[in-house]
Amino acid sequence: MLMKKTRVICVLLLGFTFSIANATNKTFTSNQKKAIASKIKFYINKANPSINVGIEVRNPKDGAIIFQRNSKRIYTPASTLKVLTGITALDFLGAKYRFTTKLLNNGKIKSPNLEGSVTIQFSGDPTLTIKNINALFASLHKKGVTTITGNLYVDNTAFGDINSGPGWMWDELRFCYAAPINAVIVNHNCMPFQIYPNKKIGSPARVSMGSSYHFFDIDNKVKTVKSSQQSSCPLEMKIDDRNKITMSGCLAPGKYHTSLEAAVTNVDNYIIDLLKESLVKNNIKLKGHIAMRKASKKAQLIASHQSKPLSELLKPMLKDSDNVIANSLYKKIGQRYYHHPATWSESQKAELALLKKYTQMPVSNVTAVDGAGLSRYNQLTPNAVIKTLVAMYRSKNYTTFYNALPISGIDGTLRNRMGSKSMIRKVHAKTGSMTAVKTIAGYVKTAHHGTLAFAILVNGYSGSSYPYRQLQDNIITYLSTL
Repeated sequence: MLMKKTRVICVLLLGFTFSIANATNKTFTSNQKKAIASKIKFYINKANPSINVGIEVRNPKDGAIIFQRNSKRIYTPASTLKVLTGITALDFLGAKYRFTTKLLNNGKIKSPNLEGSVTIQFSGDPTLTIKNINALFASLHKKGVTTITGNLYVDNTAFGDINSGPGWMWDELRFCYAAPINAVIVNHNCMPFQIYPNKKIGSPARVSMGSSYHFFDIDNKVKTVKSSQQSSCPLEMKIDDRNKITMSGCLAPGKYHTSLEAAVTNVDNYIIDLLKESLVKNNIKLKGHIAMRKASKKAQLIASHQSKPLSELLKPMLKDSDNVIANSLYKKIGQRYYHHPATWSESQKAELALLKKYTQMPVSNVTAVDGAGLSRYNQLTPNAVIKTLVAMYRSKNYTTFYNALPISGIDGTLRNRMGSKSMIRKVHAKTGSMTAVKTIAGYVKTAHHGTLAFAILVNGYSGSSYPYRQLQDNIITYLSTL
């Protein structure tokens, strides 16, 4: 008797599960689609009837189109391009992929000497730090080495020679979001520092850098002035091709300091100075010099450092819109695809070939000259973004990708968007912003139709982006009620 009851309960539970599945997979009727189109048009007219906006919404389960407007028109995507970079990296490199930095021995260890040369081989790890490099040389010191009789070589051959992507604006190259993408990336190739006003009017302000950066030269011309004079004397930063920073302008007295960051301009000088510091820190004397040279295939491993897996690297890349991680992955895709140091152009060809294979869509209307969306040469259609999102939804890597996206009201670039009680956690999407560009693409959980994939790309407006951010939020919030 007990067995029969159990069977009845199982049948009822299965029936209950089936009814829920049907409820979340219902297709939209023609009348429902017309109502959706009418509502979206209402929000567009409310923001700006003539705005250049491209929209596509699909059910990622079956690919059914829910709504389209200018979905095959080309738009500048800004950081929404990182969706394509992340999906391509997951599919091609794999969620477990790690960047590896190696310290190699080209000679023989006869304590306290290493007789011969040493090579440090960089792989483009976008998360490598000075602390990690110090740890590599600490491993050498633990082997009893206090003197390297030969040279210290830097293998920076993983990527091509040009560090800045096509179309990156020259006046942005000094900022860390446009830091150089080289095989050598240490501390994001970015130099943070602070400027403190002097207590005495007319006296120079004080510049402070972390202990890891004291070898950078700063020409400080910032003066402390009266509060009434500060607006006519703004802070300005210049950095030359030797990593020398010149600061000018004024600060008013007070307890608050100004935090700034400068991108490295000369990566070779940067790593040479950094390695000199690391050798000193680890009490290792170098008799030779530091130079750039590809590692010998016969070199023996002394120590290595591995980054976190790609599944973890995607989180800061997508949630915080980290350009350095995105561009390094983009260059790594090109390197691994062609099996040699890839140029920016080759990385684009590799990514587009992989996307075509992965999504089965034509890529003739996709231009991805970098991995971060920093260049205005990048071009996408809402349709291309949606097809990529739909392909990812059906992938074994979907959960990894979905969890790496910013979450509405919780984290990343959606921390302060759609955070109401009814919307919090319902949206996982990547945003993009630059002058006259406001984009967003991702997934939204709906009330009765499961998950929908959406892309809303706005280009060509003047003035504030707020009305178009509100337009996007209004549309997505409405989709969540369906």
